[in-house]
Amino acid sequence: MNANFELFETMLVTRDHQVRHLDLHLARLARSAGDLGFRFDRAHAQSELDAALSKIEPGNQSRLRLALARDGHLEISRAKLLPLPDGHVQLLIESKPLEQRSLAAYKTTLRTEYDEGVHRAETRGAFDTLFFTADGRLVEGGRSNVFAMIDGQWWTPPLDDGALPGVMRSLLLDDPAWQASERSLRLTDLLRAKSLIVCNALRGAVPGRLVIDP
Repeated sequence: MNANFELFETMLVTRDHQVRHLDLHLARLARSAGDLGFRFDRAHAQSELDAALSKIEPGNQSRLRLALARDGHLEISRAKLLPLPDGHVQLLIESKPLEQRSLAAYKTTLRTEYDEGVHRAETRGAFDTLFFTADGRLVEGGRSNVFAMIDGQWWTPPLDDGALPGVMRSLLLDDPAWQASERSLRLTDLLRAKSLIVCNALRGAVPGRLVIDP
């Protein structure tokens, strides 16, 4: 395993200069840092984020990325957040099984397969690529968790199947209005689902539609 990876959080800066779900992002980063032996000073991170926010022009939504090195060094980058097209976003299916990852429970920079999947989707005008295990269980998208409406119930893959404990995923599972639960999902489940949702903290919950290659 490459020891020179970083932990990171990708966050939404709203038009009123607030970082949406900031406490959840920093809490996840702190847990990951503690588990993996990274130095993390939450007060320092908050100070650095405040400085970055002061440089963003008001009135625009932005993408803010906070990366943490093992020695505690923080790097913050920001970019304009482009709007998604109206309606459903398209979702590709990755035909190659996702390699088993020892750090699946953590958001790290060791994500070559995921980045390639996102790039492949974008070049085809899609939003994301969905990944599956060698035995056919859905894991997640390259940049999103997946929820499927099946027989009147929202379902999302359990963490044991390799899904990242995403911030928006946890919010939807905790929201009584969704009444969502965990279960293993396969491509056949997605094909028969009444609705699909992909979600992350940057975009929220977005309706999706599978693109099935011939």
